[in-house]
Amino acid sequence: FTPYLESLPAQIGTPVFWQQEAVEALQPALRVQVNKRARFLAGFAHEHLASGDALRGVAADVGAMAWGCAAASSRAFRLKQGRAMLPLIDSGNHCFDGNAEVRSRADGGVELVASTAIAAGEEVTFSYGALSNDDYLLDYGFIPHDNPYDTTELAWGANCELLDAARGASGGGDAVRSAEPLAEWQLAALAQRGLGAGSKVSIGRNGPSTELLAACRVAAAADATALRAADNGEKPLASAAAEAKALRIAAAVVALALAALDGAEGGGEDAAAGDAGTEAAAQLAMARQHATAKEELLRTSLSIMADRIKAAEAKPKKKKKAADKPKAKKGGRGGGGGFG
Repeated sequence: FTPYLESLPAQIGTPVFWQQEAVEALQPALRVQVNKRARFLAGFAHEHLASGDALRGVAADVGAMAWGCAAASSRAFRLKQGRAMLPLIDSGNHCFDGNAEVRSRADGGVELVASTAIAAGEEVTFSYGALSNDDYLLDYGFIPHDNPYDTTELAWGANCELLDAARGASGGGDAVRSAEPLAEWQLAALAQRGLGAGSKVSIGRNGPSTELLAACRVAAAADATALRAADNGEKPLASAAAEAKALRIAAAVVALALAALDGAEGGGEDAAAGDAGTEAAAQLAMARQHATAKEELLRTSLSIMADRIKAAEAKPKKKKKAADKPKAKKGGRGGGGGFG
């Protein structure tokens, strides 16, 4: 493997190697992941590399180990049977609409197969996977353009804090009522969906995930019977008004995510402009690119939710059948059937 190892880049641009200023410019959720990886590397190096036993006497520091981990993560393929290192194949560049694909074989092997005709001299490209921009930046050190698989993840909260905030924000003139505590049957339905402490929900380019939208329907349902009729939130609520309410709560989640994104933006863009051409400037520019892609995703999602709310509110309400009115007696006052 020596020729292959010598072909690997000496520097890898994943955020774990970024300068602190650039890391601080990342969105909070991604910054947590970067710092978590850095702490793991530092801790492992302190515990295992000092003696030299971990690498059979070969001297290595935390920088060398970080390079090895980054080289592996940036070249490992995510397959059904797990991650795999595929020398030479891993030299191909990413493209969502590539002309080839990496496939697992029934015998456990892996192969690179052309998915369309490839002309002589044409570059062979393939998709690295249906991953979010966070995964691409963390593992590969770049952000793909117009990633259809990008998402924004939000912490649910141990006590449904995210849902409660969205209910309050979506209430309009009835904000107090919208922020009333959830009923026991609603809390039980959310727990059944596995939503609790440590849970995360996501928003994609087409709106909130199925899981998040189902949770909003739990909050908007009139009672447990209505929720069961909607398959515990998997399907739209039968009442158009209740479904519109659920969609407004979901839209409020998107709006809250967008507000948090705007509040987290720092001065990285100005710093990058004033320090053009440096490594720090490139890192800051990529942090800004990541934030911009998230903002575009959330604004697109919010626009889609607005259209869905309008459609739900436009549905005609079911009219209740009027009770049969009793027939009036003939004669009335002054007639033969009247008083007297």
